[in-house]
Amino acid sequence: MTIEEIALESKADTNIQYVIKAVKSGSWENSYDNKALDTFFSFKERINDNKRVEDTCKACIPCLAATPKKTFEPLAMSDLPDAPWTYISMDFCGPFPSGHFLMVIMDEYSRYPVVETLTTISAKAVIPLLDKVFSTNNKTKLPTITPKYQDNEIRETDKRKKDKMKNYADTRRNAEPSDLKIGDTVLVRQDKQNKLSTPYNSNPYKIVERNGTMLTAKRDDGHMITRNSSFYKQVKIPPTIVNSEKEQEQEEPSTQLRTSGRMNKAPAYLKDYVK
Repeated sequence: MTIEEIALESKADTNIQYVIKAVKSGSWENSYDNKALDTFFSFKERINDNKRVEDTCKACIPCLAATPKKTFEPLAMSDLPDAPWTYISMDFCGPFPSGHFLMVIMDEYSRYPVVETLTTISAKAVIPLLDKVFSTNNKTKLPTITPKYQDNEIRETDKRKKDKMKNYADTRRNAEPSDLKIGDTVLVRQDKQNKLSTPYNSNPYKIVERNGTMLTAKRDDGHMITRNSSFYKQVKIPPTIVNSEKEQEQEEPSTQLRTSGRMNKAPAYLKDYVK
């Protein structure tokens, strides 16, 4: 008999289906009316124990920290700016074998790129180059009036291409919005330092703030970290574990020590002993 045949017969068996439903819901009402069900009812606690073991393994922090997981948020596409050089994107490339870096600036409206070469990416070296780029493109600190362009066709084309890019990227990466919320316990992804490093830091954090896809988490020692939601893995504490801990707290007897009220006296043969 194959697994498929067993599954097919189990699906057609009323008693088996009732037992499956009772195990999932935890309700065994009227099981004593059916001898077959009453047999399974006697193993109810053992079945629940197996579920508790499974839930405990799922909430095991060392296990979660050692298991890699890739999650991606759906792309958030930006709107086309109102005019050229009102919004830009900037990034650095390098260092190259010569020791130089490339500073790449792109205007978000026209997609016009500007590339500058520098030997260090310190603020002292970058700021003068930015001033040069902005002055070349008529961008100053003085207030200016942004002209309105008749660019409806350009905007429609831009939106269509961005939507196509978003659909392709989200589908390929199986991107889904994160359901993490304030108060959730999480582990944070960490860089691999050596062969024994785990993908996630085993010290749990708690989400304290959310701003779009950026989440801020805080550890018990006060350390805070802000990362994209894809850097976090949720630690879910199943209800079976929570309920079990509450039951143990209620069942624990009082540990208060009982003391005797009897007075202690020294033996008679020690009456001549001088302290």
